[in-house]
Amino acid sequence: AVMAVALVYAGIMLLGLGREALVEVTEDIMAPASYGAIALIGLWLIWRGLRHARQETAPSGEAVCNHCGHAHGPSVAQVQQAGNLRDALLLIGGIAMRPCTGALFVLVITWHMGIGGVGVLGAFAMAFGTGLVTIATGLAATGLRAGLLGGLAGSPRLAQAAAVAELTAGLVVVTLASGLLMRAI
Repeated sequence: AVMAVALVYAGIMLLGLGREALVEVTEDIMAPASYGAIALIGLWLIWRGLRHARQETAPSGEAVCNHCGHAHGPSVAQVQQAGNLRDALLLIGGIAMRPCTGALFVLVITWHMGIGGVGVLGAFAMAFGTGLVTIATGLAATGLRAGLLGGLAGSPRLAQAAAVAELTAGLVVVTLASGLLMRAI
């Protein structure tokens, strides 16, 4: 919503652009930049998957348990390397770069109607609704992952499967985003 509001009001006030010109800027400049950023996120996922696969095959000298010789919990270094807010912010930044065309439309129409503030509120309401759906999906996925895979924690096969899943997700993201980028240029 912030990007849409900034684009519309900068375009209208500073450049005197209309609806068609603003949508053209979004489609010709912002969309390709967003697709490129998403492709970079896919490459980053591939890199992480390769790194995790390498870590799983490398011998670990951190045997904690005297009975079996395995580490039964993450080390401090492993916890610090875990994906968290930084990962989420990179993803959000790549996606948020391209404003929603619907939000642009609402902002331009409400500006011309003389109720620009309502358009800004509408754009943020749209973003809030999208955010709620995204958060609900993330929480559901996290809950399912913890419930379904919780008993398999520490399994070497699960670690290998996670690395392969990350690699696969990265390849899919790179392929789709690159295709969109090529069509947009």
